[in-house]
Amino acid sequence: MINTVRIETKVGKFYLKVNLLLSNDINCLFGPSGSGKTSIANCISGLIKPKNSFIQINDRILNDSRNHSFLPIHKRKIGYVFHDSRLFPHFTVKQNLLYGQNIRKYKKKIFLYNDIIKLLNLESLVLRYPNNLSGGEKQRVSIGRAILSQPDILIMDEPLASLDQKRKNEILMYITKINRRYKIPIVYVSHSLFEIFLLGKNISFIKNGNVVFSGSKEEALQYYNRSIESSFTDSFVEG
Repeated sequence: MINTVRIETKVGKFYLKVNLLLSNDINCLFGPSGSGKTSIANCISGLIKPKNSFIQINDRILNDSRNHSFLPIHKRKIGYVFHDSRLFPHFTVKQNLLYGQNIRKYKKKIFLYNDIIKLLNLESLVLRYPNNLSGGEKQRVSIGRAILSQPDILIMDEPLASLDQKRKNEILMYITKINRRYKIPIVYVSHSLFEIFLLGKNISFIKNGNVVFSGSKEEALQYYNRSIESSFTDSFVEG
């Protein structure tokens, strides 16, 4: 499968210039707040329409500015997990999950409801409402809903930001299980060194809208260690 992301566009006060090849594993985008990580994710998802771009996921072209092609958000087959769960408060957990399953009427479903609730350990939660869930439970439901939308790729934008360390560790375990079970490409956005080096199979460092490094976990660790004394690394502190 070919997963290509090329973007050139102005976002806010900086110019976003990105050229990435995404693997079918966990791809981490790492950088400080305001570096452009979320903007890259939003370009892939269609929340931002770049001026110049070519984005191809799972052999499907989402953006091609040369041919004036821009696939609408609802046709992109992307599951998005935000830093806050964004569950429907008037829906039970089951209804939230089924909303993800029913939002796209695909005849062939790769990700099945019963499999996902077992994988994410949601069986005891299905009749509860979001206001009766912990932060970690809400994020597990949010991840389940995103997967049940039958995506070609999952985007996770700081999904652990509002959780304590115990809950973070739980969600990290579930993300790893998802990747091992389904081999679906994941774009994981974070400013935490711990998270990206724990999860990432492919790691990209983002600074001022540019990809300054992209490679395997081992290559990223070597790059980071070589850069410890540089001003670049000084700006990358774990939040």
